[in-house]
Amino acid sequence: MAFLQIDPNIWENEKTLDLARRAGLKPGDVVWRLLAVWSWAFKSERADGDVTPLLETLHQTGFTAALLCMSRNRAKNFLEQMRSSGFLDADPSGRILIHNWKTRSGKMFANRRTARERMRRKRTFQNAFDERSANVRRMFAP
Repeated sequence: MAFLQIDPNIWENEKTLDLARRAGLKPGDVVWRLLAVWSWAFKSERADGDVTPLLETLHQTGFTAALLCMSRNRAKNFLEQMRSSGFLDADPSGRILIHNWKTRSGKMFANRRTARERMRRKRTFQNAFDERSANVRRMFAP
């Protein structure tokens, strides 16, 4: 199981309070919506923090709105307000990225890759062992 690293001061963070003011929400409501966006990025294996597909999903299915428990327009506005508050950045190619995502999540993705490789090796070994066992004759018949 993976864990997102969250700053314990996120509740009083200036950017959080700014986003709460812009969105007309309580800081606690802002934090859990931020967690929803960050969780989506982590589960979607967005090592670079690109949330552009999340915006596209909003236009197509309303998934983002459901994720954020808002109407589509409010969810779109919230993501734009995240950008205005400094939680999201735009890169020169037009992608929308989570601010400092690579710095904060790099270790998580590295740990995830290491765990995957470890499990792959374990399964390869287990499969080889099972094949050898299948080829061994029974010494005693039942």
